[in-house]
Amino acid sequence: MPYATGRGVGWRFVLAWCCLLPITTAQSNDTGVAELAQELAPLLDCISGDQPTYAMQIQVAGSVGSKKHALTVHLDRIDDQSFALKVEHPLAQLAVHRTADQTLLVLPQHHVAFVGTGGVSGRDTIAPESSMANLLSPESMVAASNILAGAEPQLVASMLIQYSKLEFNRGERLWSSNKGSLRSESAADAAQPPTLHVSY
Repeated sequence: MPYATGRGVGWRFVLAWCCLLPITTAQSNDTGVAELAQELAPLLDCISGDQPTYAMQIQVAGSVGSKKHALTVHLDRIDDQSFALKVEHPLAQLAVHRTADQTLLVLPQHHVAFVGTGGVSGRDTIAPESSMANLLSPESMVAASNILAGAEPQLVASMLIQYSKLEFNRGERLWSSNKGSLRSESAADAAQPPTLHVSY
């Protein structure tokens, strides 16, 4: 029984159906669904694999206890086998460069680099083409992102606004709640990737 075990398409159908219910309310209240859908569309195209190459940047700022933290993530997908990932934090940085025949892990603060060479085959790899499927097992509730990856941006935007109780500031194109905020920013230079700003 898929509904009892949480496997198969049963629970995904129920989740998708529940997510569809509040869409009309969100749109009628002018909570910025259309605007957020427009901002999320490029990101969803990347997650779903519709974009063979892309670059994106995510900036996260917030507080843990009395300490403030800021984290920046840069991700460039070069092709089905290659990507570059860089994570920057005041206390730690790392970079991963992956091609079809080499994987490089760099820890700049420690002046250390780990290099793996040679072809890698099989299911369990970090190739961009299959990374999402490898990271999320079908049994995980996080696998609901598979629904999001294939969903229309309008649906995803409505879900975020409804369940995170986000309020839209049209002048700043900012979605916020008492727990945090979300803002997307296109770079002035077309050669630079767009940035997603998340605060909590």
